[in-house]
Amino acid sequence: MNDSDNSSSKFLVDDYEGISSDFIDVEPLPSRGGHCDLFKAKRYGRWYLLKCLKEEQATFPVYQQMFRKEFEIAVSLQHPSVMQVMAIEEVTLPKRGAAAGGAPRPEALEYHGYP
Repeated sequence: MNDSDNSSSKFLVDDYEGISSDFIDVEPLPSRGGHCDLFKAKRYGRWYLLKCLKEEQATFPVYQQMFRKEFEIAVSLQHPSVMQVMAIEEVTLPKRGAAAGGAPRPEALEYHGYP
């Protein structure tokens, strides 16, 4: 079997209806105070919580360092009562555009209990 046979097998698919490697259905969640904005988003058919610095703080190195340190601590935690941190990556968010100019990237956390 050669490589061209794989595409006709339909076993390997580039796109599956309703499942995407990009975050889709991104919506802001109500949040007051603090230094972060929260969003819910879907990826691979599952809901996630996205957390990122507010635009007002995103350009300050001290907030970037705090955000990075929070991620480094949280990613090592595993407990049923603690939301699991999945990754820190660049995500395009509504009304914010992509994180750029050295600003910290949104932190993607596993999202539980959302329909």
